[in-house]
Amino acid sequence: MPQKANVSLSVYGHVGTGQEKDKEKSCRKVEEVYPLSAYDPAAFTNSLNQFKPAGWTPMAKAVEQVMKDLKEKDGEMNTNIIYLVSDGIETCGGDPVKAMESLGASNLKPVVNIIGYQVDNHGLSQLKEMAKAANGQFLNVQNQQDLKSEFNRTAEMAKVWSQWHEDANAAINSLFNNVQSQLNEWHKTEQEKMNREHKNLQSAVNYLNDQEKIDTDVFFRYDDHYREYFLTVDQESRDLFLELDSLNRDSFLDNWDEITDRFLENVNM
Repeated sequence: MPQKANVSLSVYGHVGTGQEKDKEKSCRKVEEVYPLSAYDPAAFTNSLNQFKPAGWTPMAKAVEQVMKDLKEKDGEMNTNIIYLVSDGIETCGGDPVKAMESLGASNLKPVVNIIGYQVDNHGLSQLKEMAKAANGQFLNVQNQQDLKSEFNRTAEMAKVWSQWHEDANAAINSLFNNVQSQLNEWHKTEQEKMNREHKNLQSAVNYLNDQEKIDTDVFFRYDDHYREYFLTVDQESRDLFLELDSLNRDSFLDNWDEITDRFLENVNM
């Protein structure tokens, strides 16, 4: 897994048997056996050993539960890769296609991978519809090696694109900070120039007034003029700074969104 990646494992319909008498309790059981956290091989294996494949298949409920479990992991700030593995169709009366459609449209913005394990034609049809509803991918595997290869492929791609994503964001952040620094320096210099000009004009008018070179009316008129001029120039400078600052921030956000979109597209290759 990429550094800082967290993993969780949920199982569904794993209690009871496939008999009708166990349907109710089996269909309402979805359990997160490995809570979302860093991958620990030993702990993960232990969580797998807690149960055996059995019971009915509440896929819709499982998808809805995952949405609840991950609701704080907004797709704007996290890359959410979700696998659903099943050996058949929904058997608990839910609508897994609708559930997948809701998942795909949620704030999680998930990368969905649905894996059918030795499923029949009916199962293939439903699982493919589920993948399509979430803009995800479907893969039908026949044995454990196929399943392992799929997980390994995704893990390797996630590592490659995670590093690309990190490097690209670092470059965008650096560019944003450089432009912001130049804008701040320019604004600071303009403020210093205006303050110096204001002070010089004020000193000149005061000197002329003290030397009785101008009368009181002219003094106040000049005083009003340069104050008005100073405020106008100051506002123009401030407006230009804010405009350029906004452009820089918008450009940064656009680039960040583009990078993130490309990242999400490619981890699902």
